[in-house]
Amino acid sequence: EIEERREEEGEREEGEETLTIPVGSVQEHVFNRVAEEGVTDDVLIALDFLFGNKITLDGLDILDKECLVKVVSNPSGRYFYEVTNQVVKKKKNSKAGSNQFIVYDHFCSCSQFTEQILKNNTVNMLCKHQLACKLYESITQFLIDHPGKTTGLPKLQTREVKDINFAFEFLKIDD
Repeated sequence: EIEERREEEGEREEGEETLTIPVGSVQEHVFNRVAEEGVTDDVLIALDFLFGNKITLDGLDILDKECLVKVVSNPSGRYFYEVTNQVVKKKKNSKAGSNQFIVYDHFCSCSQFTEQILKNNTVNMLCKHQLACKLYESITQFLIDHPGKTTGLPKLQTREVKDINFAFEFLKIDD
């Protein structure tokens, strides 16, 4: 779309080559910057550009409210993320509650992942839960490399379980 617009507006010069960069590479670059520099204004702008304002803010909110726990199996090191979203009362008679989701590699158990990413085959998009998990990993790396720079960063939670109990932990979370 951008290239078509540039050609229509006469911005593209004759013979100019087009550079195509996969969105996934750009995402990885942004997460690597978080691991190196922390959550800077430039990173927030890049996240907003890549994922949109709502997903970016919702992903950061999950971290800020400490609604994410990395469940790690010991000694194998297998892991998944447990994300609990607090559901706020929206209508007078509705009840507040929580929804729990599992995030594992390139999967999330939320409806947004199913509806917008799987059904629309949007390979390079992330739901807010996946974004929070990617940020969790990048921030964890930043904290390992810069142990004194914790100001303004969310508290990251990890829970260890024995290998024998790992599947039960995975199964106890329901959507």
